[in-house]
Amino acid sequence: MEWLREHGVLASQEDVDDYLALRLAEAFSCVFPDLVGEALDLAIDWVAWTFLFDDVMGSTSAADGRMRADLLADALLAVLADKPAEAPPSVQPVVSAFRDLWHRERVGMSDIWRARAAQHWQEHIATNAQETAIRLRGVPLSVDESLVMRRSTITFVCGLDLCERVRGFEIDARVVAHDTFLTLRDAYADVITLVDDFYGWRKEVALGDPHCLVLVLQRERGCSLPAAVEATGDLLQKRLNSFRTLRDTGLPSLCDELDLTEQARAEVGHYVAMMNEVIRTATRLLQQLVRYQAAELPTDHARYIDRLVLDSPADMLRNIPRHLGVIPDGNRRWARRHGLPTEAGHERGVAQVAQVISWCRKVGIEVVTFYMLSTENLARGADERLADFVEDLLGRLAVQPGLRLRPVGQIALLPSGIRDALERAVERTSRNGGMIVNLALGYGGRHDIVAAVRALVRESSLAGEELAEQITPEALQRHISTAGRPDPDLIIRTSGEQRLSGFLTWQAEKAELHFCAHDWPDFDESDFEAALRSFAGRARRFGR
Repeated sequence: MEWLREHGVLASQEDVDDYLALRLAEAFSCVFPDLVGEALDLAIDWVAWTFLFDDVMGSTSAADGRMRADLLADALLAVLADKPAEAPPSVQPVVSAFRDLWHRERVGMSDIWRARAAQHWQEHIATNAQETAIRLRGVPLSVDESLVMRRSTITFVCGLDLCERVRGFEIDARVVAHDTFLTLRDAYADVITLVDDFYGWRKEVALGDPHCLVLVLQRERGCSLPAAVEATGDLLQKRLNSFRTLRDTGLPSLCDELDLTEQARAEVGHYVAMMNEVIRTATRLLQQLVRYQAAELPTDHARYIDRLVLDSPADMLRNIPRHLGVIPDGNRRWARRHGLPTEAGHERGVAQVAQVISWCRKVGIEVVTFYMLSTENLARGADERLADFVEDLLGRLAVQPGLRLRPVGQIALLPSGIRDALERAVERTSRNGGMIVNLALGYGGRHDIVAAVRALVRESSLAGEELAEQITPEALQRHISTAGRPDPDLIIRTSGEQRLSGFLTWQAEKAELHFCAHDWPDFDESDFEAALRSFAGRARRFGR
């Protein structure tokens, strides 16, 4: 908020309250849960400015609206051209903030990226001014005309440029210029537009927005409002199908055609992963932001976008991690947020473990490790009801075919009920084939390393300097708690916390990390697949 105050955007406490009500930082953390420092500041300021610009353009009246919009657009375009920018005092804070934002956004990027990003901003600003003029004149647009115009009026194409900047990569210029990529980007923009209108139509209809596609379709087809809503949903599904086909078939073929390097392919994958996540987050924003709370959202479509965007066959999820680590955090916070006792959060969270195991099996993950109870948890005293839930989970997992349960941690420290149930489950699944499920109970990363050193010392007949020479990474690896199993490739932590908390400290040396903003009981299959797609889009150099 200090940045907005500095530029005169938040001039009163009422402005501050309105800004906080938007919960922009929370929403943006869904797309970039691991951003810190300068990149995080830039991303949050960027999102705040785009909402501000949208509100200014959308609030213009017939009396002075077109002139005000044109003057603002001219001033912003002058900023992009590095020319002096003049604007009416009422919108000068918007121009001042944009000048600073554009200066920061360009830092560290190539001239090619800067030219592309500037062009996207120019199209966005100029088309918004054009849209304001059309709206004020009352000019009706067709569905196709509305979609074409709104590909530029929405900020999500500019947002993809920001994704490159804060993630520190640039997608290959040949890809960006290719028709396949441009068609994919158009489909992406159309999906964002249709998500907005499909989920927010009641609000837009109440405001009489002539460019809401529900109203455009109703006018164009001469149908009822419910039929227009259904037609909007059908159009959304068609554009999503186009997006998915281009994403999963057209873009990989383009990478082959251009003979991209492994690094360039990974950057394309990361770019597309950002598209997926932005679509999902845009959908959830409509259900959370104050500006849409007056609308009754379609409750039967709670996971509509998640399913359509991310529900793809396992073979489309390339580069699946062999070993997935999971830190299921947030059970207590979930319970507090829902006004429930702590045990309700634990019960929901423990049950979620079995669900995630089923998703892992579906995509072919070989090993999954859950951080169930740390040594710190046990030192505080295990919750009696939590112990009951864990025992129940062990009993259910023990009878599932194709699972091998393995304990990881100081089993002797566990309450007797959990310890006995664990021993029975391990014995019962010991001869199974299939996926290995490591349950970290009474686990601490430092103790794991100390125990490995002690085991190595005990088995050696040497002492002193000769023994010291025997203590190598390879030797310790043979004695670590997960010996014989691959180290984790990906670790997911829920609830927005960004630390490992002693989880697989030795084994996680080269693991990719994915932080999900949702509490563990709310972690669903779309979150799971988003983590896998993020992993698939990363270039793993292993220090090389």
